[in-house]
Amino acid sequence: MSTIAKRRDNNILLNEILEGIREERRKLLERYGVNSVNELCELIMKHRLDENEVFLIKNRLEVLDKMETIIYREMSIRNKLLYRIKNLFVKQH
Repeated sequence: MSTIAKRRDNNILLNEILEGIREERRKLLERYGVNSVNELCELIMKHRLDENEVFLIKNRLEVLDKMETIIYREMSIRNKLLYRIKNLFVKQH
């Protein structure tokens, strides 16, 4: 498999992971009948959820946010590395 094909496959995989994270966040919000994290915060602040549920929601959102951050960081590292390799190749030729 060529390097370009591997890179493309890795980018597709990272994008699929991001899509899965977004889908999980959407399902979590949908479960509580809200469309955004802000609406969920409003619901929590109005004390319509018990403490255990709030704790679980908070933890799930934190995990999803951390996962998303890791994926974006990985994409950024790959793009920077690709840019450097490309520049080295251009300078040599």
